[in-house]
Amino acid sequence: MAELQLAVIDVKPGAAMESQSGLQLLRPRIYGAFRAPPGPKKIAAIVMHPTSNFMGHYLVGPLAERGICCMGLNSRYVGNDTVLLMERAIQDLGAGVQYLRAAGYEKVFLVGNSGGAALASFYQAQAENLTPPLTCRTATPRTCTPTTCRPWTASRCAPRTWAARG
Repeated sequence: MAELQLAVIDVKPGAAMESQSGLQLLRPRIYGAFRAPPGPKKIAAIVMHPTSNFMGHYLVGPLAERGICCMGLNSRYVGNDTVLLMERAIQDLGAGVQYLRAAGYEKVFLVGNSGGAALASFYQAQAENLTPPLTCRTATPRTCTPTTCRPWTASRCAPRTWAARG
């Protein structure tokens, strides 16, 4: 069986209080464990949960035995679901996809397991049809997201590049 390897992936910093660790705020990174079988780098899989440690996931070994590199990836929110932002978690998942692509894998597929099913679906939906940021029409123009545009201010926010979207 292929040897278990550690992936250390730098990610974009978030806002204050998104992590339990001051070190994580200074140099944000996520961690994953993967087995890369010998041979051509055709297919890789990522299994991830928004807040659980999946580095020891039960699919990493069996998929590697079948010739598929499998990475159990952790988000920056491992063990801290009280501050979880799914938008940031899909950025972490995207960093994992980018890591495997940079390693030479032609295809990367996402395995939705437990809370990772919603995460993988959300990531794929955004990868295929990115939701444009909203621009708030307030005294100070700023870009906002659905999490920062509260319902009472949403009427002052308008999609930046689309008028009527089905």
